[in-house]
Amino acid sequence: MVFDFIKDIPELSRLYRSCCEAEMLLEVSPSLSATASRTAMESIVRLVYYSVVGKAMMSLSLIHISEP
Repeated sequence: MVFDFIKDIPELSRLYRSCCEAEMLLEVSPSLSATASRTAMESIVRLVYYSVVGKAMMSLSLIHISEP
C-alpha cells in the first residue's frame, strides 16, 4: 500500500484507514474509492487546520471549518 509509511503513527490512524480503503476500492468500485479519498482528504485538511489554528475540528465538516 502507498500509505504504509503512516500506519504506525497513532495520530494518523483515521487517515491511514481512509487511504487504505480508497486504494482497495480503486479497481472494484471507483465511485466508492472517490468517497474514501474525499474522507482521507478531509482528514488531512483537519490535521493542517489543527496544526495552524490549534483547535481540534475533527467533528466539523469542511464547510464549517471554512466559515469565518
